[in-house]
Amino acid sequence: QQDILPSSISQLHIIIELALQIFYTVTNDLVELKDMTTMCIKDFLRSNTKKQADDDGTNNDYRMLYQKEFFMQVLNSVYTRSMSIPKFLDTHTADEETTDNSSKMSNINNNARDLPLSAKFLLIAIYLATQNPIKYDLMLYDKQSQGKKSRRAKIMYKRTQLESSKIEYLPLSSNKPISLNRLLAIHCSLQGDSLPLTTQIYTQLSLLTSMRLIELVGSSNETGIINLNEPKYRCTSSSDYIRRLAASIDFKIDDLILV
Repeated sequence: QQDILPSSISQLHIIIELALQIFYTVTNDLVELKDMTTMCIKDFLRSNTKKQADDDGTNNDYRMLYQKEFFMQVLNSVYTRSMSIPKFLDTHTADEETTDNSSKMSNINNNARDLPLSAKFLLIAIYLATQNPIKYDLMLYDKQSQGKKSRRAKIMYKRTQLESSKIEYLPLSSNKPISLNRLLAIHCSLQGDSLPLTTQIYTQLSLLTSMRLIELVGSSNETGIINLNEPKYRCTSSSDYIRRLAASIDFKIDDLILV
């Protein structure tokens, strides 16, 4: 137990109401809902303890903004079931004074999340699309065009051609947007032709976007307006994270990268 300033009591009520509304639809049962709400309350109390000494009522908006960021972290943990609630509470720190946005992005990018298998292949597919030019897609991903040669042999032959011709090949920038049609084509080739294109694929895209592993961007005319008829995505994950993700499912990603 701890004393709470009168100015913080109303905010605590708001936090409890928000937690119940947000987590009611995503939790499995009332026990999990209770644990998650308790977690948010404890996080608010830790923040309140650090700010209580110099609280003059001017940092209320900052506290609510921080609590919103904490809600997003909890939701990501629930969606992916990456860790249990007690483990999440133990690993979370409420030291917002020493944690900025860049470190939060780094933590999201570095933590090994238990993503669904389809989401892992989607993330690998968009990374491969940023590393290899589109003109090599047929050679890399079309099984019928490979003939009797293995995919690895095809890639090594292409590398030999590039070296003999002394052509300097540079991989594409990871900031280059990738069209949805190309992304889905690579994804279907990686995971198998029998995989149907259902709404689950688009759900996984929304999940990766909300986790900031990929980013939905505008059309190629750089107007900043997102074209819903032809959406494009940008990979915001680091190369190390993608390689760890591929290793977790025994996927040899190096066999599909030209350089």
